[in-house]
Amino acid sequence: MSLEIGFGETGRLAASSRHTILGRRDRERLLVVNGHPDPRPERFCAALCQACLAGATAAGRDADIVALGAIFPADGNGSARELARALELLRQPVRLTVVFPLWLDKPPEIVTRFFEQVERDAQMKSRHAHVVATMSLPAFAHRSMVRESEYIRHNMSLPGLEIDALNFVGSIDTISRAQREEWLHRLRRLGSGRA
Repeated sequence: MSLEIGFGETGRLAASSRHTILGRRDRERLLVVNGHPDPRPERFCAALCQACLAGATAAGRDADIVALGAIFPADGNGSARELARALELLRQPVRLTVVFPLWLDKPPEIVTRFFEQVERDAQMKSRHAHVVATMSLPAFAHRSMVRESEYIRHNMSLPGLEIDALNFVGSIDTISRAQREEWLHRLRRLGSGRA
């Protein structure tokens, strides 16, 4: 199950289906941020990020992935070089897709830490992002909460980011192989600019 929400011209939160016309915005460089603390490729967040990257490159877009679990590993031995690379990628005109597991109804701490560093960088400006959050609960469990923009501001907001669209991938531990394939297909389309 999924739910996609976005902000209309009035700034109010509205549920909608998205139809994109290919244009300048869709040809911008794409940066996919894997916000799972465990960057191993067998994690579904990593697969979603790879699918988004594959869609972008197949459509001729420039694209990169930043794995926050590699920049801020649990053992504390992070890579300053990888952090500098990620910040440099964000200094360029870029469209963001951020993928992470929802933990205690919020992004993992490394996602917030990363975007706090982005916000502190004087060369950065606020960015728009499409956010994809995986969770153990069914996505419909969040429908009543996400109708209010207060939920987004309180639980999903990230420093320096404006969320244009939000997808919940629910029941992540129990969804079928076909449902996983459908999500991978959706992220390939998102990466291509046709979602």
